[in-house]
Amino acid sequence: MNVATALISKWQIRLSRLSAGLSRAYQTHGLTGAIRKTWLAVRTRGPRGAMMRVVSSLRQHAASGLGHVQLNAFDAHYQALSPIADRPAPRPPRSPMIVIISDTTIPQCYRYRIENKLEYFRAQGVGVCFADANQPNEVISALQFASGVIFYRSMMDDAFMFYHGEAERLGLPTFYDIDDPMFDQGLIAQNANTEALEPAIQSALYRDAVSIRRAMASCDALLASTPDLASRMNAASGGKPAFVWRNVADQAALDLGDRLAREAANDQSTSLKIGYFSGSLAHEADFDIAAPALERLLASRDDVELLLFGHLGPRPMFDALSDRVTRHAVADYEPYLRAVAACDLVVVPLVDNGFNRCKSVVRFLDAALVQTPVMASMVGDYANLVRNDETGWLVTDDGWDHALARACLNAAGRHDIAQRARHFVETAYAVGSYAPALDAEHQNLLFGQPYASVGH
Repeated sequence: MNVATALISKWQIRLSRLSAGLSRAYQTHGLTGAIRKTWLAVRTRGPRGAMMRVVSSLRQHAASGLGHVQLNAFDAHYQALSPIADRPAPRPPRSPMIVIISDTTIPQCYRYRIENKLEYFRAQGVGVCFADANQPNEVISALQFASGVIFYRSMMDDAFMFYHGEAERLGLPTFYDIDDPMFDQGLIAQNANTEALEPAIQSALYRDAVSIRRAMASCDALLASTPDLASRMNAASGGKPAFVWRNVADQAALDLGDRLAREAANDQSTSLKIGYFSGSLAHEADFDIAAPALERLLASRDDVELLLFGHLGPRPMFDALSDRVTRHAVADYEPYLRAVAACDLVVVPLVDNGFNRCKSVVRFLDAALVQTPVMASMVGDYANLVRNDETGWLVTDDGWDHALARACLNAAGRHDIAQRARHFVETAYAVGSYAPALDAEHQNLLFGQPYASVGH
Protein backbone atom coordinates (compact mmCIF):
# COMPACT_ATOMS: atom_id res chain seq x y z
CA MET A 1 0.00 0.00 0.00
CA ASN A 2 1.56 3.36 -1.03
CA VAL A 3 1.42 6.54 1.02
CA ALA A 4 -1.46 8.10 -0.93
CA THR A 5 -3.62 4.98 -0.61
CA ALA A 6 -2.85 4.75 3.10
CA LEU A 7 -3.87 8.39 3.63
CA ILE A 8 -7.11 7.90 1.68
CA SER A 9 -7.90 4.80 3.72
CA LYS A 10 -7.16 6.65 6.95
CA TRP A 11 -9.51 9.53 6.08
CA GLN A 12 -12.20 7.11 4.89
CA ILE A 13 -12.14 5.49 8.31
CA ARG A 14 -12.33 8.89 10.02
CA LEU A 15 -15.23 10.03 7.85
CA SER A 16 -17.01 6.75 8.46
CA ARG A 17 -16.70 7.19 12.21
CA LEU A 18 -17.92 10.80 12.09
CA SER A 19 -20.81 9.74 9.88
CA ALA A 20 -21.77 7.06 12.40
CA GLY A 21 -21.54 9.66 15.15
CA LEU A 22 -23.77 12.08 13.23
CA SER A 23 -26.32 9.35 12.64
CA ARG A 24 -26.46 8.33 16.29
CA ALA A 25 -26.46 11.94 17.51
CA TYR A 26 -29.37 12.73 15.15
CA GLN A 27 -31.31 9.70 16.38
CA THR A 28 -30.71 10.71 19.99
CA HIS A 29 -31.14 14.50 19.89
CA GLY A 30 -33.07 15.17 16.68
CA LEU A 31 -32.01 17.92 14.28
CA THR A 32 -33.32 20.76 16.48
CA GLY A 33 -31.58 19.42 19.57
CA ALA A 34 -28.27 18.98 17.75
CA ILE A 35 -28.41 22.53 16.34
CA ARG A 36 -29.32 23.94 19.77
CA LYS A 37 -26.41 22.17 21.45
CA THR A 38 -23.98 23.33 18.76
CA TRP A 39 -25.18 26.95 18.89
CA LEU A 40 -24.92 27.06 22.68
CA ALA A 41 -21.39 25.65 22.45
CA VAL A 42 -20.42 28.39 19.96
CA ARG A 43 -21.84 31.14 22.22
CA THR A 44 -20.19 29.84 25.37
CA ARG A 45 -16.89 28.41 24.02
CA GLY A 46 -16.21 30.26 20.80
CA PRO A 47 -16.00 28.67 17.31
CA ARG A 48 -12.79 26.68 17.92
CA GLY A 49 -13.87 25.35 21.30
CA ALA A 50 -17.28 24.45 19.92
CA MET A 51 -15.75 22.56 17.00
CA MET A 52 -13.48 20.55 19.32
CA ARG A 53 -16.44 19.68 21.51
CA VAL A 54 -18.65 18.65 18.57
CA VAL A 55 -15.95 16.40 17.05
CA SER A 56 -15.23 14.75 20.40
CA SER A 57 -18.93 14.24 21.01
CA LEU A 58 -19.42 12.62 17.60
CA ARG A 59 -16.54 10.24 18.26
CA GLN A 60 -18.16 9.16 21.49
CA HIS A 61 -21.54 8.69 19.79
CA ALA A 62 -19.91 6.58 17.09
CA ALA A 63 -18.11 4.42 19.67
CA SER A 64 -20.98 3.72 22.00
CA GLY A 65 -23.58 6.42 22.56
CA LEU A 66 -25.56 7.08 25.75
CA GLY A 67 -29.04 6.08 26.82
CA HIS A 68 -31.97 8.27 25.80
CA VAL A 69 -32.97 8.88 29.42
CA GLN A 70 -29.56 10.33 30.27
CA LEU A 71 -29.32 12.46 27.15
CA ASN A 72 -32.85 13.73 27.63
CA ALA A 73 -31.73 15.19 30.95
CA PHE A 74 -28.85 16.97 29.19
CA ASP A 75 -31.16 18.26 26.46
CA ALA A 76 -33.65 19.59 28.98
CA HIS A 77 -30.88 21.56 30.67
CA TYR A 78 -29.56 22.90 27.35
CA GLN A 79 -33.07 23.99 26.40
CA ALA A 80 -33.46 25.83 29.70
CA LEU A 81 -30.07 27.51 29.24
CA SER A 82 -30.55 28.63 25.65
CA PRO A 83 -32.45 31.87 26.45
CA ILE A 84 -29.88 32.90 29.10
CA ALA A 85 -26.65 31.77 27.46
CA ASP A 86 -25.43 35.37 27.01
CA ARG A 87 -25.98 36.26 30.66
CA PRO A 88 -23.16 35.97 33.18
CA ALA A 89 -22.90 32.65 34.99
CA PRO A 90 -24.18 32.56 38.57
CA ARG A 91 -21.60 33.46 41.20
CA PRO A 92 -20.20 30.57 43.27
CA PRO A 93 -21.54 30.34 46.83
CA ARG A 94 -19.90 32.44 49.55
CA SER A 95 -18.93 29.29 51.45
CA PRO A 96 -16.91 26.54 49.73
CA MET A 97 -18.96 23.71 48.28
CA ILE A 98 -17.11 20.93 46.45
CA VAL A 99 -18.83 18.43 44.17
CA ILE A 100 -17.07 15.11 43.49
CA ILE A 101 -18.32 13.49 40.29
CA SER A 102 -17.69 9.83 39.48
CA ASP A 103 -19.38 6.46 39.39
CA THR A 104 -19.13 3.68 41.96
CA THR A 105 -17.95 0.77 39.84
CA ILE A 106 -14.69 0.17 41.79
CA PRO A 107 -15.55 -0.13 45.52
CA GLN A 108 -11.98 0.05 46.89
CA CYS A 109 -11.26 3.16 44.81
CA TYR A 110 -14.54 4.72 45.92
CA ARG A 111 -13.53 4.34 49.56
CA TYR A 112 -10.03 5.79 49.28
CA ARG A 113 -10.54 8.49 46.64
CA ILE A 114 -14.13 9.61 47.31
CA GLU A 115 -15.39 8.67 50.78
CA ASN A 116 -12.14 9.76 52.42
CA LYS A 117 -12.23 13.10 50.62
CA LEU A 118 -15.80 13.65 51.76
CA GLU A 119 -14.72 13.05 55.34
CA TYR A 120 -11.64 15.24 54.95
CA PHE A 121 -13.52 18.22 53.52
CA ARG A 122 -16.18 18.00 56.22
CA ALA A 123 -13.49 17.92 58.91
CA GLN A 124 -12.19 21.21 57.49
CA GLY A 125 -15.66 22.78 57.63
CA VAL A 126 -16.00 22.69 53.83
CA GLY A 127 -19.28 21.73 52.19
CA VAL A 128 -18.95 18.71 49.94
CA CYS A 129 -21.15 16.16 48.18
CA PHE A 130 -20.78 13.19 45.88
CA ALA A 131 -22.77 13.14 42.62
CA ASP A 132 -23.07 9.92 40.65
CA ALA A 133 -21.97 10.51 37.05
CA ASN A 134 -24.72 8.16 35.90
CA GLN A 135 -27.41 10.39 37.43
CA PRO A 136 -27.36 13.60 35.32
CA ASN A 137 -30.16 15.37 37.20
CA GLU A 138 -28.27 14.82 40.44
CA VAL A 139 -25.04 16.18 38.96
CA ILE A 140 -26.71 19.18 37.31
CA SER A 141 -28.41 20.16 40.57
CA ALA A 142 -25.22 19.79 42.61
CA LEU A 143 -23.19 21.94 40.20
CA GLN A 144 -25.54 24.91 40.64
CA PHE A 145 -24.44 25.27 44.27
CA ALA A 146 -20.76 24.35 43.86
CA SER A 147 -17.60 26.38 44.28
CA GLY A 148 -15.37 23.71 42.75
CA VAL A 149 -15.54 20.30 41.04
CA ILE A 150 -13.45 17.14 41.33
CA PHE A 151 -13.82 14.56 38.54
CA TYR A 152 -12.60 11.10 39.58
CA ARG A 153 -11.46 8.59 36.91
CA SER A 154 -13.75 10.17 34.30
CA MET A 155 -13.44 9.49 30.59
CA MET A 156 -14.08 11.95 27.78
CA ASP A 157 -17.60 10.84 27.02
CA ASP A 158 -20.70 12.91 26.33
CA ALA A 159 -21.63 13.02 30.02
CA PHE A 160 -18.21 14.33 31.06
CA MET A 161 -18.24 16.99 28.35
CA PHE A 162 -21.63 18.16 29.50
CA TYR A 163 -20.66 18.28 33.19
CA HIS A 164 -17.34 19.97 32.41
CA GLY A 165 -19.04 22.47 30.12
CA GLU A 166 -21.58 23.30 32.82
CA ALA A 167 -18.75 23.81 35.34
CA GLU A 168 -17.08 26.20 32.88
CA ARG A 169 -20.34 28.09 32.36
CA LEU A 170 -20.63 28.51 36.12
CA GLY A 171 -17.01 29.65 36.43
CA LEU A 172 -16.01 26.70 38.64
CA PRO A 173 -12.42 25.45 38.96
CA THR A 174 -12.14 21.82 37.86
CA PHE A 175 -9.82 19.18 39.32
CA TYR A 176 -9.13 15.72 37.91
CA ASP A 177 -8.35 12.90 40.35
CA ILE A 178 -6.98 9.42 39.61
CA ASP A 179 -4.86 6.89 41.52
CA ASP A 180 -3.12 4.92 38.75
CA PRO A 181 -1.63 5.81 35.35
CA MET A 182 -4.48 4.41 33.27
CA PHE A 183 -4.13 7.45 30.98
CA ASP A 184 -0.64 6.42 29.80
CA GLN A 185 -0.56 3.82 27.01
CA GLY A 186 3.22 3.54 27.28
CA LEU A 187 3.10 2.59 30.95
CA ILE A 188 0.24 0.17 30.34
CA ALA A 189 2.36 -1.53 27.67
CA GLN A 190 5.38 -1.67 30.03
CA ASN A 191 3.29 -3.29 32.78
CA ALA A 192 4.02 -7.02 32.64
CA ASN A 193 0.70 -7.72 34.38
CA THR A 194 -1.16 -6.46 31.28
CA GLU A 195 0.08 -9.45 29.27
CA ALA A 196 -2.00 -11.81 31.45
CA LEU A 197 -5.26 -10.06 30.52
CA GLU A 198 -7.52 -11.18 27.71
CA PRO A 199 -6.91 -9.39 24.37
CA ALA A 200 -10.32 -7.66 24.51
CA ILE A 201 -9.52 -6.24 27.95
CA GLN A 202 -6.08 -5.11 26.80
CA SER A 203 -7.62 -3.32 23.81
CA ALA A 204 -10.14 -1.62 26.09
CA LEU A 205 -7.35 -0.40 28.38
CA TYR A 206 -5.46 1.20 25.50
CA ARG A 207 -8.63 2.74 24.07
CA ASP A 208 -9.78 4.08 27.43
CA ALA A 209 -6.34 5.54 28.14
CA VAL A 210 -6.82 8.09 25.34
CA SER A 211 -10.26 9.07 26.63
CA ILE A 212 -9.03 9.36 30.23
CA ARG A 213 -6.08 11.52 29.18
CA ARG A 214 -8.33 13.89 27.22
CA ALA A 215 -10.67 14.32 30.19
CA MET A 216 -7.73 14.86 32.52
CA ALA A 217 -6.10 17.44 30.26
CA SER A 218 -9.33 19.46 30.05
CA CYS A 219 -9.34 20.17 33.80
CA ASP A 220 -7.60 23.08 35.53
CA ALA A 221 -5.54 21.05 38.02
CA LEU A 222 -4.80 17.42 38.83
CA LEU A 223 -4.81 15.30 42.00
CA ALA A 224 -2.67 12.16 42.31
CA SER A 225 -2.14 9.52 44.98
CA THR A 226 1.67 9.43 44.64
CA PRO A 227 4.52 11.75 43.56
CA ASP A 228 5.42 9.58 40.55
CA LEU A 229 1.81 9.63 39.39
CA ALA A 230 1.61 13.41 39.81
CA SER A 231 4.68 13.80 37.60
CA ARG A 232 3.17 11.55 34.91
CA MET A 233 -0.13 13.42 35.03
CA ASN A 234 1.63 16.74 34.65
CA ALA A 235 3.47 15.52 31.55
CA ALA A 236 0.45 13.80 29.98
CA SER A 237 -1.80 16.84 30.42
CA GLY A 238 0.53 19.30 28.76
CA GLY A 239 1.82 20.82 31.99
CA LYS A 240 -1.32 21.19 34.11
CA PRO A 241 -0.45 21.64 37.82
CA ALA A 242 -0.51 18.26 39.59
CA PHE A 243 -0.63 17.77 43.37
CA VAL A 244 -0.26 14.77 45.65
CA TRP A 245 -3.32 13.79 47.69
CA ARG A 246 -2.38 10.41 49.10
CA ASN A 247 -4.69 7.55 49.98
CA VAL A 248 -5.23 7.59 53.75
CA ALA A 249 -7.34 5.77 56.34
CA ASP A 250 -10.64 7.22 57.54
CA GLN A 251 -11.98 6.97 61.08
CA ALA A 252 -14.43 4.18 60.23
CA ALA A 253 -11.56 2.08 58.85
CA LEU A 254 -9.45 2.74 61.95
CA ASP A 255 -12.31 1.65 64.22
CA LEU A 256 -13.06 -1.42 62.11
CA GLY A 257 -9.36 -2.33 62.11
CA ASP A 258 -9.25 -2.17 65.92
CA ARG A 259 -12.23 -4.51 66.23
CA LEU A 260 -10.96 -7.04 63.70
CA ALA A 261 -7.48 -7.04 65.26
CA ARG A 262 -9.00 -7.89 68.65
CA GLU A 263 -11.03 -10.71 67.10
CA ALA A 264 -7.93 -12.11 65.34
CA ALA A 265 -5.96 -12.02 68.61
CA ASN A 266 -8.30 -14.70 70.01
CA ASP A 267 -7.33 -17.16 67.25
CA GLN A 268 -5.50 -20.10 68.85
CA SER A 269 -4.06 -21.48 65.61
CA THR A 270 -0.40 -22.54 65.81
CA SER A 271 0.21 -22.31 62.06
CA LEU A 272 1.78 -19.26 60.45
CA LYS A 273 -0.43 -17.81 57.74
CA ILE A 274 0.97 -15.68 54.90
CA GLY A 275 -1.50 -13.73 52.76
CA TYR A 276 -1.37 -12.36 49.24
CA PHE A 277 -4.21 -10.00 48.29
CA SER A 278 -5.13 -8.96 44.76
CA GLY A 279 -8.03 -6.57 44.20
CA SER A 280 -7.83 -6.44 40.40
CA LEU A 281 -7.08 -8.67 37.42
CA ALA A 282 -3.65 -7.27 36.61
CA HIS A 283 -1.34 -8.72 39.26
CA GLU A 284 -0.18 -12.03 37.75
CA ALA A 285 3.40 -10.91 37.05
CA ASP A 286 3.62 -9.21 40.46
CA PHE A 287 2.83 -12.43 42.33
CA ASP A 288 5.41 -14.33 40.28
CA ILE A 289 8.13 -12.20 41.89
CA ALA A 290 7.60 -13.93 45.25
CA ALA A 291 5.87 -17.19 44.22
CA PRO A 292 9.02 -19.38 43.99
CA ALA A 293 10.21 -18.27 47.43
CA LEU A 294 6.76 -18.89 48.91
CA GLU A 295 6.67 -22.39 47.38
CA ARG A 296 10.10 -23.19 48.84
CA LEU A 297 9.05 -21.89 52.26
CA LEU A 298 5.91 -24.03 52.36
CA ALA A 299 7.89 -27.08 51.20
CA SER A 300 10.43 -26.61 54.00
CA ARG A 301 8.00 -25.84 56.83
CA ASP A 302 4.85 -27.80 57.64
CA ASP A 303 3.49 -25.03 59.88
CA VAL A 304 3.19 -22.38 57.13
CA GLU A 305 -0.08 -21.74 55.25
CA LEU A 306 -0.69 -19.51 52.25
CA LEU A 307 -3.86 -17.50 51.54
CA LEU A 308 -4.35 -16.33 47.96
CA PHE A 309 -7.12 -13.73 48.05
CA GLY A 310 -8.75 -12.19 44.99
CA HIS A 311 -7.86 -12.41 41.31
CA LEU A 312 -5.05 -14.86 40.60
CA GLY A 313 -4.70 -17.58 37.98
CA PRO A 314 -3.75 -21.21 38.67
CA ARG A 315 -0.25 -21.87 39.99
CA PRO A 316 0.77 -25.53 39.39
CA MET A 317 3.83 -25.06 41.61
CA PHE A 318 1.51 -25.15 44.63
CA ASP A 319 -0.42 -28.29 43.59
CA ALA A 320 1.63 -30.58 45.83
CA LEU A 321 0.98 -28.21 48.74
CA SER A 322 -2.73 -27.66 48.10
CA ASP A 323 -3.70 -28.78 51.62
CA ARG A 324 -2.00 -25.63 52.95
CA VAL A 325 -2.91 -23.21 50.16
CA THR A 326 -6.33 -21.55 50.48
CA ARG A 327 -8.02 -19.46 47.80
CA HIS A 328 -10.60 -16.79 48.54
CA ALA A 329 -12.62 -14.76 46.05
CA VAL A 330 -12.79 -10.96 46.12
CA ALA A 331 -15.04 -9.80 48.96
CA ASP A 332 -16.50 -6.63 50.43
CA TYR A 333 -14.35 -4.40 52.60
CA GLU A 334 -15.05 -5.91 56.03
CA PRO A 335 -14.61 -9.60 55.01
CA TYR A 336 -11.48 -8.58 53.14
CA LEU A 337 -10.01 -6.80 56.18
CA ARG A 338 -10.98 -9.77 58.38
CA ALA A 339 -8.94 -12.02 56.07
CA VAL A 340 -5.97 -9.62 56.34
CA ALA A 341 -6.29 -9.64 60.15
CA ALA A 342 -6.21 -13.45 60.18
CA CYS A 343 -2.77 -13.44 58.55
CA ASP A 344 0.56 -13.29 60.36
CA LEU A 345 2.22 -11.62 57.37
CA VAL A 346 1.02 -9.98 54.15
CA VAL A 347 3.30 -10.02 51.09
CA VAL A 348 3.17 -7.33 48.38
CA PRO A 349 5.52 -8.33 45.53
CA LEU A 350 5.70 -5.81 42.69
CA VAL A 351 7.44 -5.77 39.34
CA ASP A 352 9.68 -2.70 39.23
CA ASN A 353 8.23 -0.70 36.33
CA GLY A 354 6.83 2.76 35.70
CA PHE A 355 3.25 1.64 36.24
CA ASN A 356 3.88 0.13 39.69
CA ARG A 357 6.03 3.08 40.75
CA CYS A 358 2.90 5.20 40.41
CA LYS A 359 0.83 2.99 42.74
CA SER A 360 -0.08 3.92 46.30
CA VAL A 361 0.49 1.77 49.40
CA VAL A 362 -3.16 0.80 49.97
CA ARG A 363 -2.29 -2.78 50.91
CA PHE A 364 0.16 -1.50 53.52
CA LEU A 365 -2.52 0.83 54.93
CA ASP A 366 -5.10 -1.97 55.09
CA ALA A 367 -2.69 -4.34 56.83
CA ALA A 368 -1.63 -1.66 59.30
CA LEU A 369 -5.27 -1.06 60.24
CA VAL A 370 -5.58 -4.63 61.56
CA GLN A 371 -2.00 -4.78 62.86
CA THR A 372 -0.66 -7.30 60.36
CA PRO A 373 2.94 -6.69 59.20
CA VAL A 374 3.75 -6.25 55.51
CA MET A 375 6.66 -7.45 53.40
CA ALA A 376 6.79 -5.54 50.11
CA SER A 377 8.98 -5.06 47.07
CA MET A 378 11.23 -2.02 47.24
CA VAL A 379 9.25 -0.24 44.51
CA GLY A 380 7.62 3.19 44.24
CA ASP A 381 5.80 4.50 47.27
CA TYR A 382 6.50 1.35 49.28
CA ALA A 383 10.16 2.34 49.15
CA ASN A 384 9.21 5.95 49.98
CA LEU A 385 6.83 5.37 52.89
CA VAL A 386 7.59 1.98 54.47
CA ARG A 387 10.57 2.11 56.84
CA ASN A 388 12.50 -1.13 56.52
CA ASP A 389 12.64 -3.13 59.78
CA GLU A 390 10.53 -0.44 61.51
CA THR A 391 7.07 -0.31 59.93
CA GLY A 392 7.51 -3.20 57.49
CA TRP A 393 10.03 -5.15 55.45
CA LEU A 394 11.30 -4.04 52.05
CA VAL A 395 12.65 -6.72 49.72
CA THR A 396 14.60 -6.85 46.47
CA ASP A 397 13.61 -9.39 43.82
CA ASP A 398 16.31 -11.87 44.91
CA GLY A 399 15.77 -11.33 48.64
CA TRP A 400 12.41 -13.02 49.22
CA ASP A 401 13.76 -16.36 50.50
CA HIS A 402 15.91 -14.78 53.18
CA ALA A 403 13.32 -12.17 54.18
CA LEU A 404 10.48 -14.71 54.48
CA ALA A 405 12.56 -17.13 56.52
CA ARG A 406 13.66 -14.35 58.86
CA ALA A 407 10.12 -13.00 59.36
CA CYS A 408 8.70 -16.47 60.04
CA LEU A 409 11.21 -17.06 62.84
CA ASN A 410 10.59 -13.71 64.54
CA ALA A 411 7.09 -13.53 66.05
CA ALA A 412 8.07 -10.70 68.38
CA GLY A 413 9.49 -8.72 65.46
CA ARG A 414 6.27 -9.19 63.46
CA HIS A 415 4.24 -7.91 66.41
CA ASP A 416 6.47 -4.83 66.95
CA ILE A 417 6.48 -3.90 63.26
CA ALA A 418 2.69 -4.24 63.07
CA GLN A 419 2.28 -1.96 66.10
CA ARG A 420 4.59 0.68 64.67
CA ALA A 421 2.83 0.52 61.27
CA ARG A 422 -0.53 1.10 62.92
CA HIS A 423 0.85 4.08 64.86
CA PHE A 424 2.39 5.50 61.68
CA VAL A 425 -0.94 5.35 59.84
CA GLU A 426 -2.85 6.91 62.74
CA THR A 427 -0.43 9.79 63.19
CA ALA A 428 0.57 10.54 59.58
CA TYR A 429 -1.78 8.88 57.08
CA ALA A 430 -5.28 9.12 58.49
CA VAL A 431 -7.96 11.64 57.51
CA GLY A 432 -7.39 13.52 60.77
CA SER A 433 -3.60 13.67 60.50
CA TYR A 434 -2.85 14.12 56.79
CA ALA A 435 -3.00 17.26 54.63
CA PRO A 436 -2.75 17.18 50.81
CA ALA A 437 0.27 18.80 49.22
CA LEU A 438 -1.48 21.68 47.42
CA ASP A 439 -0.02 25.09 46.76
CA ALA A 440 -1.68 28.14 48.31
CA GLU A 441 -3.66 29.06 45.18
CA HIS A 442 -5.28 25.68 44.71
CA GLN A 443 -5.72 25.18 48.45
CA ASN A 444 -7.77 28.36 48.41
CA LEU A 445 -9.80 27.19 45.42
CA LEU A 446 -10.78 23.98 47.20
CA PHE A 447 -10.98 24.98 50.85
CA GLY A 448 -11.66 28.71 50.72
CA GLN A 449 -9.18 29.36 53.52
CA PRO A 450 -5.43 29.94 53.93
CA TYR A 451 -3.25 26.92 53.29
CA ALA A 452 -1.63 26.98 56.73
CA SER A 453 -4.95 26.49 58.52
CA VAL A 454 -5.87 23.27 56.72
CA GLY A 455 -4.91 20.02 58.38
CA HIS A 456 -3.58 21.72 61.50
